[in-house]
Amino acid sequence: MRHTRLTIGCLAPEAAVEIARSLLAHHGVANEELASALASQSGGNPLFLEQLAADLVRSHLAGEELRPQTLTELIRGRIGRLSSATRQFLHFLAAFGEPLPEDLLARLVHVEGNSATVVSSMVAQNLARRRVRSGVHQVEIQNYQICDAILKNVPETERQAVHIRLAEALISLADADAGMIALQFARGGDTARAAQYAERAALGAEAVLAFDRAAQFYAIVLSLREFDRARMCDLCERMANAHAAAGRGAEAAAAFLRAAESAASQEAKSALRRQAAEQWIRGGNVREGVRVLTSLGAEYDIRHTDSLLRALISIQWSRILLRVRGLDYQERRNDEVAPRDLARLDVYWALTEGLSLWNPVIATRYQMQYLRNAFEVGEPRRVALGLALEASYVALAGESAYPRARSILGRALAIGTRFNDPRIVGTTYAMDAMCGWLTGRWDLARERAEEAQHILLENCGGVPWALAVARNAWLGGLLWAGRLREYAPLLEEFIQDAQDRGDLNSLAIYLMNRCPVQLAQDNVAHADRDLLEVDRILASAWTGRGFHIPNFFGLFGRAQLAIYSGDTASALDLLARKLPEVRRSYLLRIEVIAVLALLLEGNLAIACVDDRSLSPKHSSDLLRRARRCAKDIRRKPVIWGSGVALLIEAGAESAEGRIDEASARWSDAERELTRGGMLLHATAARYCRGRLTGDPDLVTAAEEAFRDQGVLCIPRFATMLAPGVPGV
Repeated sequence: MRHTRLTIGCLAPEAAVEIARSLLAHHGVANEELASALASQSGGNPLFLEQLAADLVRSHLAGEELRPQTLTELIRGRIGRLSSATRQFLHFLAAFGEPLPEDLLARLVHVEGNSATVVSSMVAQNLARRRVRSGVHQVEIQNYQICDAILKNVPETERQAVHIRLAEALISLADADAGMIALQFARGGDTARAAQYAERAALGAEAVLAFDRAAQFYAIVLSLREFDRARMCDLCERMANAHAAAGRGAEAAAAFLRAAESAASQEAKSALRRQAAEQWIRGGNVREGVRVLTSLGAEYDIRHTDSLLRALISIQWSRILLRVRGLDYQERRNDEVAPRDLARLDVYWALTEGLSLWNPVIATRYQMQYLRNAFEVGEPRRVALGLALEASYVALAGESAYPRARSILGRALAIGTRFNDPRIVGTTYAMDAMCGWLTGRWDLARERAEEAQHILLENCGGVPWALAVARNAWLGGLLWAGRLREYAPLLEEFIQDAQDRGDLNSLAIYLMNRCPVQLAQDNVAHADRDLLEVDRILASAWTGRGFHIPNFFGLFGRAQLAIYSGDTASALDLLARKLPEVRRSYLLRIEVIAVLALLLEGNLAIACVDDRSLSPKHSSDLLRRARRCAKDIRRKPVIWGSGVALLIEAGAESAEGRIDEASARWSDAERELTRGGMLLHATAARYCRGRLTGDPDLVTAAEEAFRDQGVLCIPRFATMLAPGVPGV
């Protein structure tokens, strides 16, 4: 037989009074005050209202005082009329708070005759209900009000005894939930056994990669009883590892520091504090992480510096040494390496991870030191991770370095495949995706990143940084390919995940990359709010010195916002005040950022020409500046460089009124951008050419393409991508 369950919400106050009035009238009672009282006591619940009215009428017919009972009084009255066995059934159900298997309930309470009859009587009284889940017949209390009313009438000692009996009965089940057993023992006051089963629940959760749940149960264990220092340290460390595997860096760091307080030796304290620092950095709180690492630096001979000059000298020296020694190494097992050497490698890796999304120059310094030390140590898994990361840093140089980056990735993947290690394979795919984005291979970035996420999420814990790299490459591939329809929901999913995990590194990047989505939806205020939030994150997370990758993409978002809004004053300010910071930052050593910076400068210069307050000479200087940017882009061997250079040149020609030259360049730009896979920019070129030449077919085709990607205000969005058409 098919059953359909309908969920009915609470009645409105007027409707509840009307039903109460009708129920009373049916039994010959006409009393407006009683009807209002019944409606109020029921809380709008139709079932409670019916039961309260029936009980009132029953009392009236029995010659008792006509007075509406409270819901608690009604339930207690019902329970008082039940048999002892039925009341015990209710006590167990209410204490458990979840559906109980009917056969287990029968074992808890001795009943003369058939226990199913007792359950049926509870169901008939609307105190409980039956259900079947996965073939198991279960019973549960009808609702929480009934549960509360039952428990209020049970003495504390008796209630604790019920919880203990429930826990012991659950142990006998083949598929017993250790977490539920722990909860029942805890409620029964047996903290020793509660802690024992909570720890089992944590271990079980770890086994199925449910790290959030594992961390929760470790916290429960620690809250239940006192432990000696060694046991406290062990539990705190396991809780920290669970938080770390779930990607919750701040919680993991706090737990590692708590474990360090109970560590037996100075070496153990240092190792735990190092892991805390790693988690602070991975979570984006670089300031706190660096502070902790600085205090440990002397022990591992690591000195942190924010000096870009020192970092560049160190990088060049390391590359020379690496070129001389080559990429071969003497392989050694993990247990053949001194723990101190492994710990030192882990510190370098943590610094590289944490700084890579903020300051790649400083991060490259630590990456080179990590790789050199990994070769000396010879532990193959760490060598593979170092090679995968080295490939992405090599690819920062751009197209000319791509073949070498791919060769290094091949070495890392070979090690990961040989050991069947999903962390190495997933991390290598993530770095491959980033290499694709760095060199304008949007499809490769997207495809490899999706593979990396699948491998890392399905098989690994504690890899939030590799996952963040994959996701950034995935999003970058979608955005620059112009696939906003896919980009927007994926970005929202990643933002929510970063917020849930407290991952400030990723959150800052995601929020600034939401700017084009907000502008596509014509949400100027929301775009501005996101960029302000990014500024807040940067101020709290970083040291406050220098101009780093998040600062650059924040500037890029500000420029897009200024051009979209027609705010030439802000655009001029960005040209005069912010772009010099980019040039001083060494970020222009990264080819993709160098091209994006030139595109940004060229677009801002063209957009500012619309400012009528500028002198003809100033406007002319701006257009020369834009053409110089296009020329500089052409000198770089990037796949998509010629397309964006043509966009800038077309905008400059259009701004000067050279319609034929502008039209020809926009046509060439559309062709080159389509070839480079930048479809939204190609659409902008088509739209601008159509508007400039008055070709309605070009405009209509471009508008349809923009609408397909969710763009609402097409003229302003097209101008943001390709400024220069007067009146758009």
